[in-house]
Amino acid sequence: MTEPERFRIQVLERLALMGPNLYAHRPCIKWKIDIGPFEERPTTAIDGFTDALKALVPSLIEHRCSEGVRGGFFTRLEEGTWLGHVMEHVALELESLAGIEVAFGRAREAGPPGVYNVIYECEERETGILAGELAIEIIEALIAGEPFALDERISELRRLYERNSLGPSTRSIVDAATRRDIPYIRLDDLNLVQLGYGSNARKIQATIASTTKYMGVEIAGDKDITKTILGFHGVPVPRGDSTRHLEQAIRIANRIGWPVVVKPLDASHGRGIVTNIHNEEEL
Repeated sequence: MTEPERFRIQVLERLALMGPNLYAHRPCIKWKIDIGPFEERPTTAIDGFTDALKALVPSLIEHRCSEGVRGGFFTRLEEGTWLGHVMEHVALELESLAGIEVAFGRAREAGPPGVYNVIYECEERETGILAGELAIEIIEALIAGEPFALDERISELRRLYERNSLGPSTRSIVDAATRRDIPYIRLDDLNLVQLGYGSNARKIQATIASTTKYMGVEIAGDKDITKTILGFHGVPVPRGDSTRHLEQAIRIANRIGWPVVVKPLDASHGRGIVTNIHNEEEL
């Protein structure tokens, strides 16, 4: 006899909503997932699931959920709730365990039976996405009765956050803005941040403000950041990526489609540009 196939949550959509959005005035990650046959099986109908989740992530007791009291999420588990709701809370708690202050989350039915929108707050895009991926892995492992190396994966999440989080100077400015109820949007993977919206928007890069001309010159000189900002504001930009390695350049070219153009990240007067590259040998 063959082993039964391990249950997998199907991911239908994943979006990083790093500005104000339909769900919150703060950065969020949105997943659309399909829990398949488990639409008919709330947590009370999954053998050992609630006890295993409590044992693996005991700090979830702090989640008040709709009950409004400490332990509220555990009460929902014991009464019977669905896996989309579980994913929301687990993703938020994983971020908290990695040292990220988050609180907002929602899980709602999204059309066909078993399909849910799961939305939760994040601070940094890549860390927020990984928290959702780990939440799915935890759910699938507990349903299968398999162990999960939580401490190891939390360390991985924390390292990713430390690598991608704002630097100390930028963080101090953003924290001061947050205390004054000034919203912010992170515009790249480094320290380029927009404070406020619309006509009141201002940008900072580390400790340099857009009230000087320096930042505009720096951004215009970096083709990747320029493309990121234009795309963020809805301006059509070419597909592409930056790299220092030939092997990765080949993978990028295969992904976006030949022919491709190669150009220096930061140069001017058309220096170093090669166009109409049709294959790996030419690249």
